[in-house]
Amino acid sequence: MRDHGDPWLRDRRKGQPKPGSDLARDDTEGPPVSPISHRVLVMALDHLGFVVDAVWSGPPKRLNAPFSALRTALECGARARWLLEPDDARERRLRAVRYRYQNLEEMRKAITTMSGTHMVNEQDEARSQILAGVKAEKARLEKWASTFGADGLTEPPSTLDMLLSMVDVNTHAGTGFIQLWRQGSASVHGHYWVDDMRGNTGAFDVDWFHVSIQGAMLFINEAMNLHHIRHTRTSQN
Repeated sequence: MRDHGDPWLRDRRKGQPKPGSDLARDDTEGPPVSPISHRVLVMALDHLGFVVDAVWSGPPKRLNAPFSALRTALECGARARWLLEPDDARERRLRAVRYRYQNLEEMRKAITTMSGTHMVNEQDEARSQILAGVKAEKARLEKWASTFGADGLTEPPSTLDMLLSMVDVNTHAGTGFIQLWRQGSASVHGHYWVDDMRGNTGAFDVDWFHVSIQGAMLFINEAMNLHHIRHTRTSQN
């Protein structure tokens, strides 16, 4: 984080692809790809950096919270990789459309639930205007999805499915990545099966923490390498 992550976050040029690069060409047709890839990497590094900062200040004092943050870092790293991996520009653009659709759906759900008898007329009107904009944007995304060869507008696969497509489950490393996701998810959702498997539930699991932070970092590194390639490469595809 000190040598690479934090400097990357401070460099605003990382969000602006080099003219003629893969990402620059991706941005010329359809909703831009580069802002999404940049935002996801920012989220990945931010959560990894949060854990690093906490550990840097002294021995971990919380038993579960670091694993929740590392799960988010792993998830964002995987999502950035999934977006940037295809060499085919049309597929990258379609994946960006799917990400935008997923983001739009989450926004729609949030705004839809902002209702009730306590809402004043102005708030109801604002909610209706936002939802109308969401509907219009969805229609635009549907057209782009069709342009890029999709039968319809769908959300991206689940993070677990992304991970399964990126690792070899018949290796220790592949199994480890999947377990990082599973055990991090347990911390996020308040499931206690992980604690039941530990010998001392009152002590910080140092060994598993080392594996978790290494796994999250490896996925983010892969995503950053891909971003660098797409951000700077000027080959035609």
